[in-house]
Amino acid sequence: IVGFGQAVEWYEEGDGGYTWINESGVAPSNYGSFQFTGSATSMIVDAGSLVGDEGDFLGAFYDGELRGIAYSSANDLPPSSYYGESIYYLYMYSDASGTETFDFKFFDASSGLTYCLPETMVFVSDMALGSLFTPEEFSVTLSGDVDVPGCTDASACNYDADATSDDGSCSVND
Repeated sequence: IVGFGQAVEWYEEGDGGYTWINESGVAPSNYGSFQFTGSATSMIVDAGSLVGDEGDFLGAFYDGELRGIAYSSANDLPPSSYYGESIYYLYMYSDASGTETFDFKFFDASSGLTYCLPETMVFVSDMALGSLFTPEEFSVTLSGDVDVPGCTDASACNYDADATSDDGSCSVND
């Protein structure tokens, strides 16, 4: 009997995803194999509003490999203008300093969708970017904000994978 395990997504606990490193933090499952660390206290903004709910994750990637992950947590520093808002304490890992450009993804638990974020960052060993007063800002356009008309029928010859609403243009061969 051969067993097949389901692949773990980057925003799930397990090999290839994240692991708990203490009671309050998460890290890539392979975090111990890297020499250097850096951090970015961050926020995610959609059309001027901060984004983050339970189960949401911000991920840092190099060449498709998860190199940092953070979940949404509330800013608990009262003097901050972002007090009570969602903040991501992103801790990142690498074996190189100043040569790897990280890209970022946001997992929205309420929709189950992952978004590629437009920002990138060059990893530098021991970097400490952002704070609870001035967090690093990442931008996202959540799918509920954008209506992309097109053919949403996957069996149609003119299926549009980017379409979010069916515009009646589908052509299906009989």
